[in-house]
Amino acid sequence: MKGALVVFSGLWMAPLLVGCLEEGEPSQHLVLIDTVGSLVRVENDGPGVWTDHTAWRLDSTGVEIGKVAGEEEYLFGSVTAAAVSPDGRVYVADGQVPEVRVFTPEGAFEFRIGGNGEGPGEFRAIDAVRVGEDGTVAVRDPRLSRVSLFGPSGTFLFLFRLDRPYLIYNNRPSFWIDRRGQVHDQTSLGVSPEVDSIGVVTYDPAGEQVRTTVVEEFTGPTIVISRDGVPRVGFPVPYSPIPSVAVSDQGRILTGLGSKYEIAMLSEAGDTTSLISRAVATEPLPPWAEDSTRALIAEMRETVGGGDVSSYSLRQHQPAFTLLLVDDLGYLWVGREGDRRRHPARYDVFDLEGQFLGSIETPRVLIFQIGSDFVAALREDELGVPSVVLLDLDRGSGSERSPDA
Repeated sequence: MKGALVVFSGLWMAPLLVGCLEEGEPSQHLVLIDTVGSLVRVENDGPGVWTDHTAWRLDSTGVEIGKVAGEEEYLFGSVTAAAVSPDGRVYVADGQVPEVRVFTPEGAFEFRIGGNGEGPGEFRAIDAVRVGEDGTVAVRDPRLSRVSLFGPSGTFLFLFRLDRPYLIYNNRPSFWIDRRGQVHDQTSLGVSPEVDSIGVVTYDPAGEQVRTTVVEEFTGPTIVISRDGVPRVGFPVPYSPIPSVAVSDQGRILTGLGSKYEIAMLSEAGDTTSLISRAVATEPLPPWAEDSTRALIAEMRETVGGGDVSSYSLRQHQPAFTLLLVDDLGYLWVGREGDRRRHPARYDVFDLEGQFLGSIETPRVLIFQIGSDFVAALREDELGVPSVVLLDLDRGSGSERSPDA
């Protein structure tokens, strides 16, 4: 039997999984850790350390909240966010109402939070919900640029304003609460049409701004639709690398552009402290990519009432990744999907020391939260009817909290 090969260089070393291999296990796993100054580089090669016995698996069935017809409490116009509390309660945001509905771990309706309005405990829109370790529920309202805090039973506590340059809606994970109760909000930092600046603004448990961390500054190719020489709308060229951000429960920020398989871990000051990479080959664009892009352009032209379309060109290959998530145990999930408008169906998993564990297949759903033994996600049927599903997550044998946690 052949042991896993682990190579260390530089001045910094960390314990990694090493052991003899059984039948069906990877033949070799290589991790190179090097320290250059204060920067730690973790380079992964090979299939990862998971075996047939320790690999994680996700069941495509589980508790489902949402119906096509029936009781009004289970009918959603638009599910924009969901979160599971430490006691197992499920908080589901219906952005069309807007309100948050609360369900038992088994999916039975309990009560509502909020409603349409601008007063305390009310919302104009909802695009994110998170629950802290103490059960405090944080609801982000992008239209009013504020966060409202509630107790576990729905009692309104207080609200605070978000420091944002303009109205921003984000239907992907971009809002976090760490174990200290700090709230982290991903936002654009500037209004320049040439350069997109992404940052994370951190607030203490009382809603006071603590710091702003500049995460990424980049210039990406865009498609602009203009009328009479005036730009009406601009959007990224499909399959172009776009920044992705995640924040761990320790408040550590991870980010990557996707132009190459490299993820940076940042200090609170925004300095890169470590780089995590994996040797993978990027996949070519699917044959239908051009038709899909034309359909998107036609949809956007119709939205703004027509106009001239700027020239553009598609990349020959997909980005290395398009989405970063950190689960409740501190593990990093990297979504492997080229078209950012589609939800990834395969994730690479790393511990936060940077060691690649393996890949896990998922249904094509929008993931809101990854718990110790579940994945909470949005699923839509063939008619577009939304529901929240709690899929059973089997972490294999011997999985514990990541070293970061």
